[in-house]
Amino acid sequence: MNGWLGVNLFFVLSGFLLTQQLLRAVELQPLIGAAIQFWRRRAYRILPCYLIVLFVLWIAPSITLGLGALDAEQLAAHLLFLQDYFASDFFIPSWSLATEEKFYLLLPFGAFLLKRLSRRTAGVIFIGLSLMVLAERTIILSPPSPIDYSLFFWRVRAPFHLAVDGLLLGMAVGVFFDRKNIIIQPIYHLYLLFFSCSIIVALLMATDWLTYSFLASSTIIWMFSGLTAIAIYSGCSLEFHKKIKSRLIISSFFAKISYPLYLVHFSFVYFSLNISRDLLKADSIWLSPAFWTIYLGSAVAAAYLLHVVVEAPLLKLRDSVTRTNIC
Repeated sequence: MNGWLGVNLFFVLSGFLLTQQLLRAVELQPLIGAAIQFWRRRAYRILPCYLIVLFVLWIAPSITLGLGALDAEQLAAHLLFLQDYFASDFFIPSWSLATEEKFYLLLPFGAFLLKRLSRRTAGVIFIGLSLMVLAERTIILSPPSPIDYSLFFWRVRAPFHLAVDGLLLGMAVGVFFDRKNIIIQPIYHLYLLFFSCSIIVALLMATDWLTYSFLASSTIIWMFSGLTAIAIYSGCSLEFHKKIKSRLIISSFFAKISYPLYLVHFSFVYFSLNISRDLLKADSIWLSPAFWTIYLGSAVAAAYLLHVVVEAPLLKLRDSVTRTNIC
């Protein structure tokens, strides 16, 4: 029931990785050049696959979602990445991409701070800003609270300015983390990793606490992001990511198709449900192996096709353009 917290894990990880990239970029070239290169690389990665999936959902929503025609206002919101503020009705998971896109626009200005402040000062600023986001959510959720989850989601959970705390905490980790200067002994990083992951798993497996208190939920969102930040810092200090990558080939496959899979996975839920209902003639579809086989198989196949046909060629083009500009 609490699996949606995975979005916070993604936000923290995204803030961490992109901050690390920008830190390296601003060391090699002027800030404006680094920002332009960063935006260009993000555009190559994000826009083509997104626009193709958006176009398919626009012209044939009934194939995947069983919805009616998409109105012009919804389409405009998705083209401008404003669906986190305008409550998407047909491409719901893309609210997090809308949040990411705004973060991409602002991130180089964070790098501007990094060039003029010490790492410690910048990291403290990012943590402080994330606490300000938490405080803003708390003020909004003070009586009267939203009356249902949908209102809570689109009023408090999705809007960029209220969802950016995870990305800011990821930036703080990216600033504090320095592979050349890890002063804490590995055994303590192992303790931190075990402690943070244990609480993360407990939160994921707990009763659906979202139904009890929206105010508590808002605080737990921030706490979950903070624990994820600790886990990422400790895991990278122990270089677990290298050990996992070298031993699990399947992780490389899902890393390649992760973005296309993010774009298509939600649509194939309804597609698979409809087929499973026709095959099983039963009510307990969610527990059926047939549903999960159809759903995972179709979603992964579509994501892989999108990666091979669209994403991979454009990423190669992006890298060749980048190398040409550097030369």
